[in-house]
Order: sequence, then structure tokens, then C-alpha cells
Amino acid sequence: MSKNRIIPLSEIGEIITGNTPKTSDTENYESNDIPFLKPSDFSTDNIDLFDTEFYISEKARNKARVLPVGSIVVTCIGIIGKTKITQKECAFNQQINAIIPFNGNNNRYIAYAISFQKELLQTKANAAVVPIINKTEFSKISIPLPPLETQRKIASNLDKVTHTIDLCNAILEKLDLLVKSRFVEMFGTGEHKLHKLKDVCAKITDGEHGTVERFETGRLYLMARNITADNQIDLSEVSYISDEDHNRIYARCNPEYGDLLLVCVGATIGKMALVPQMESFSMARSVALIKPNKTCLNSIFLMASMQSQNVQVQIKNSIHSSAQGGLYTKSIQNLSIPLPPLELQQQFAAFIEQTDKSKSAVKQVLEKAETLKRALMQEYFG
Repeated sequence: MSKNRIIPLSEIGEIITGNTPKTSDTENYESNDIPFLKPSDFSTDNIDLFDTEFYISEKARNKARVLPVGSIVVTCIGIIGKTKITQKECAFNQQINAIIPFNGNNNRYIAYAISFQKELLQTKANAAVVPIINKTEFSKISIPLPPLETQRKIASNLDKVTHTIDLCNAILEKLDLLVKSRFVEMFGTGEHKLHKLKDVCAKITDGEHGTVERFETGRLYLMARNITADNQIDLSEVSYISDEDHNRIYARCNPEYGDLLLVCVGATIGKMALVPQMESFSMARSVALIKPNKTCLNSIFLMASMQSQNVQVQIKNSIHSSAQGGLYTKSIQNLSIPLPPLELQQQFAAFIEQTDKSKSAVKQVLEKAETLKRALMQEYFG
């Protein structure tokens, strides 16, 4: 793309910063006539924006800034650089800048080009408590601008790979919903008696409370950051401790294959993962160990139970309020789950294992598509 002209956004389209009609004037919000865009509407990675959470009334039209279909909108306060294209006429608030492209420019190409500049936008943001990039600085951001036909071709290529990514994410979301639905179908009828975890688990404890010396190599020492939102153990950023400290901690808190790890301290309380086949490790206080009694409790069923709405509410209500929230071991021991016959739990576990195989296949396609998109973005805009 180095042979193309590098053009500031101010020369590519009309740039507008949004506003908010007075909330004190109830007429502005008495009906859902015009979609009203806020940063919370940028929660998905899909580049197309079809709907918004909030609306304003037709009476507020002249008090708002209303964009035509096909406008490019970019978050410029807080989480900066999220980019979408409006698929409906909409108004937007002051945390968002919009570009209405001039004739001769492809809006999808421009949106992808701005998305590639996300890190640059973030570095140019005012380093306040809440990062902000104002309209003037936003207007100076430059992108390569090839001929219109090339813009269309690039946008089409990126649309295709983006569609694959969106499709994979949609499939994964549906598979997750399928699992939740199956759990409710099999165990959510209330026919199975509730049991406290302390009565159906062999051990419930947490990791090391004291400070442990860290090393560049040694025995794995896991913390809350190593438990991901999608129920995996992430070893991309780990700490290591000595054999002596590991053996001392492991004697009390010994995570093994099939045990459940639960984040119990900090902002991510409730994240969890089952221990896979891996080398032995010890843990910090921020992670609790729940070791099921395998004569009556299946590990996969245990995790699904812990993820259920009923148990998540119990967890939320059990968190000790402090500067750094905590879910104490005693509270974990008193969490209640249903306990159906082990055979029924195993049937559910078999269903989960089959679903996980499907998810794994989809994730492989997703990873390849994301890698291809990054490569294309670098080729086109780098």
C-alpha cells in the first residue's frame, strides 16, 4: 500500500462529533423512533451496526446529530478506536466521532483502515483518567487511499474473512447456549435434591496466602490471571517457584486432573476451569481448589453446575465486600448444587465432550480466519 496516497480523515469525509439531547426533557425520549448510539453498542466485533440499545423520539431529531445509513462511527472516549458502519439512520452521543464519506470513497474500506489504526488512536488519546481523542486529533489520522475500485476490492476481501469470523463466533455462542439449555433440561426441574459442596467434594481449599519468591524457571505457580473467561488454563504468562515452596504448598492444596479451579479473589471472581492433563503446579490465594468426590460427582457436571444461574447468584451473594472482593473457602463449601444419579451426570458429560469437539473444530477455523485477517490488514494498511 506504500504507493497509495496517505490522506487525513478530514479530507476523506465530513467528521462530526455526537451529542446527547437533554435527558431532563422527557419529550426527547418518549418514544423509540431514532436509534441512539452509545459506546456500549460496540460490544461485538461485527463491523456492521444494525441496532442500538437506546433510542430518542422524533421530537428530538433537531436537537441531536442524526447520521445517514452507511456512516462510519468510531469510539473516541474510554475504549478508543472501536469502529462500525451504521446500517440504519441513527443519532449518536459525544463519546463517538462519525465520518460521512465524500463521494468517491468506499465506506467499508475506510472503516477497515481506521480499525487498523486503533493502536495509533489510543496513543494519541489524552492520557487522562478517561482517555479521550478529540475531533481535531481524530481528523488528523491518515490512511492510505487507493483508487475507488481498489478500495472496493480490498473491502470485499476483508468482508469475506470477517464473515467467516462472525459465523464462527455465532456458532460458538450457539453451542454454549445449547450446553446451558441441556443442563436446564436435564437438571433444572427441581427434582434433584440440593447438596452443599462440602458434602460432595473430597477437598475445598485455596492456594498459598503468603508471599512466595518467584524465579525465571522452576515449578508452575498459577494465579487468577491464568484462568480464562472461556474456562481454560492459560500458561502464556506464568510465574515459577522453587521445588521446596511447591512441595510445601502442594501438600495442602494439590490440584489434579479433573479438579475444578475457581477464581476467588479480585475482579474476576467466578471464572473457573477444570485441570487438564498437565505437569503439577501450585496456586496463589486468588484461586480455590474444588476436588469432587468422584464416587458421586462428575467433574464436568460439577463445572456446569457452578456455571448455572442458580450457583452464580449464590457466588455473587457470598462475595465479601472489600477493596479487593473475596469469596472465602467457607462460602464456597456452602454453595449448593443439585446431585442427580452419577449415571445421569455421565450422560451429560458425554454430551459436553462431544460439544467440545465441535467447538474445537470451529475454533481452529476461527483462528485461521483471524490470522488471515491480521495478515491482510497489515498488507493493505501497514
